[in-house]
Amino acid sequence: MTGLALATSANADFRPVPGREYHEVLNATNRVRGEAVVALVLAPTVEAQQADTIRVRLPASYSGELRVQVLSADGRFRGEGSFSGSRGDDRWVGLRLGRGVAKEQPPADPPRPVSTETLALSVRGADGTLYVARWGGETPAANDRGSLRIYVNSGRADIFIVPGATKAVHCRSLNIAQALRYDTYCDVPLADIPPDGKFKLIRRDQFEEQTQTFSVYLPRE
Repeated sequence: MTGLALATSANADFRPVPGREYHEVLNATNRVRGEAVVALVLAPTVEAQQADTIRVRLPASYSGELRVQVLSADGRFRGEGSFSGSRGDDRWVGLRLGRGVAKEQPPADPPRPVSTETLALSVRGADGTLYVARWGGETPAANDRGSLRIYVNSGRADIFIVPGATKAVHCRSLNIAQALRYDTYCDVPLADIPPDGKFKLIRRDQFEEQTQTFSVYLPRE
């Protein structure tokens, strides 16, 4: 069995919201946001980041809008758009962004700055819930042994992620001068994700330690 199963109905259930179709801009104006956990991405690769289709893992009963953002760590590049629909039989719903690789884009459009460290993919529901996304149109196999990359705005502190009752994972700083949207990421093996999806984020600096919890919807098949 291969590590990935090719999807047969990539974007059958969700359509772009008129007037809020996906688009990408350079030198974007960024609104200040307070989220610590910025994006949840399954096994990102530079090759997949060039695709014009993404996938997102949704609960069976999900119906409504999804907001997609492609974010560079420094905030200079942003892609965003909204989609509306209901989840069908596919656990991983496909969304077509309408952007291909750079050579297919009109000359006026900026190339997508692909990088698994400094380009993140964020998909949120209408209520703000952050869902696990994947670059490209392929659906992960049930026995995928990859990892989940969690992008975090650290506030210049050391960040640790604790999945369930397992040991803490020390997140990696990007060490870039102007990190506007996020500055840290952490890779968690899929095998370590607890059945209830409960995670703990620990922010530690020289003065204090702060802890918050968050949930990841990625049930075992």
